[in-house]
Amino acid sequence: KGFDGGSSTVTVVAAYSPLQVSVYGGKDPGSFLASVAHAMIGLGPSISEILVVLSPEVMQYVNEAGWSRQQIQEFLWEKAQLPAREWIAWRRVEHPENFTDQDQLVGCVADPSRITVVAAGGAAGVYIDVIGSWGNSRSVTRKIEVRS
Repeated sequence: KGFDGGSSTVTVVAAYSPLQVSVYGGKDPGSFLASVAHAMIGLGPSISEILVVLSPEVMQYVNEAGWSRQQIQEFLWEKAQLPAREWIAWRRVEHPENFTDQDQLVGCVADPSRITVVAAGGAAGVYIDVIGSWGNSRSVTRKIEVRS
């Protein structure tokens, strides 16, 4: 969100309950982020924003693999799309008549920039939280000064 890596920031959002994704089976971001995309699909289509909160251990895996936040966003956006017909069959869209092409891919969010990736937490394990914003809300991030 425009802050350098040495800055301390706080991000707030009106949100639904988090979905916790445990990372099993290795350190490859393409593998464990596929599980995150699966959790995102559970939130449904047309979410205003999704926060993906990476634990320090997961952030280390991502850094070791050389993935950027933008790569994570693009990967998740691409993997968390389904054909309109599936969303309709699951009764997850409010106006199914708006989808003239049933094979059109529909994502959980409008574009990759609507996936906010943040590092947070402590040394508690290899976990990722997926948090959908409530209604049409979007997160706000501000730089903070940490006093010692």
